[in-house]
Amino acid sequence: MKRLLNLMLSSGLLALPAMSEPNMSVLGIWETPEKDARIEIIDCGDGTPCGDLIWIDPASADSETDINNPTDALRDRPLVGIRMVWGFTPRRAQWRAGKVYDPESGRTYRAELSLKDSYQL
Repeated sequence: MKRLLNLMLSSGLLALPAMSEPNMSVLGIWETPEKDARIEIIDCGDGTPCGDLIWIDPASADSETDINNPTDALRDRPLVGIRMVWGFTPRRAQWRAGKVYDPESGRTYRAELSLKDSYQL
């Protein structure tokens, strides 16, 4: 799962086609370009997208737990199942002001989310 955040960002969390309103076409299972992790984007229940880590290639994972989390109590939790994408609000063609958690650094970053094409976020 090396470079998961970088890969998510370069895969288009900042990519922006010009549409009038964002839609939930971002829903689905997205594989990282290295094919070493999968994130499922679902409706959070309020019409906004959320994403959970649903699979990590064991051969590429440094750990199967959230060892880099800044909160000591969370370092033993399994990576699979972690909410990694959340908190978006709609604005024009994008989901904006959301968050992306990077388990490799234990940091959370601001993000924007939109569908670049049918194959890339």
